[in-house]
Amino acid sequence: LYLAELADVDIENWPAPVKATISEDVLLAGKTYKYLDCKINSINPNASPGESPLTGKLTLSPIIDGITPDSLAWLYANMGNDVIAIWERCQDGQLFLGGSPCSGGLKIKMSNIGTLDGGMLGIGLTLEGGDCPEPFYFYNGPLTVAEDPVPQT
Repeated sequence: LYLAELADVDIENWPAPVKATISEDVLLAGKTYKYLDCKINSINPNASPGESPLTGKLTLSPIIDGITPDSLAWLYANMGNDVIAIWERCQDGQLFLGGSPCSGGLKIKMSNIGTLDGGMLGIGLTLEGGDCPEPFYFYNGPLTVAEDPVPQT
């Protein structure tokens, strides 16, 4: 999972999708994504109906495997922040982008810290967007990643 602060997104020049695909960089010049190492298959994108049947609300549910002082400090420092997210479908390497300016980004929330499903220790997150007629896109654009990932175990 790759995260970028919504403040780092070039909202004024958000590219128009072609066949539900964004193929251009959506970040401001010089801005990068941070890599968040999640448990495989824990992201589980879900675009449920919004207030109107013409909109959807995207929710991602990544799990950080393990708890360290750095990963917990990162969560506490970023809880409530709005981000955009790019995630990869492991089966075929296809990337997806969620949290467009239309949805107001994806708000970082904590769902659980401690013992998670399967008895492992970890941090469960919820990334939740607002109503948008296009809750997520395929993504084929550039992916510039910061050298310092989100702290992990």
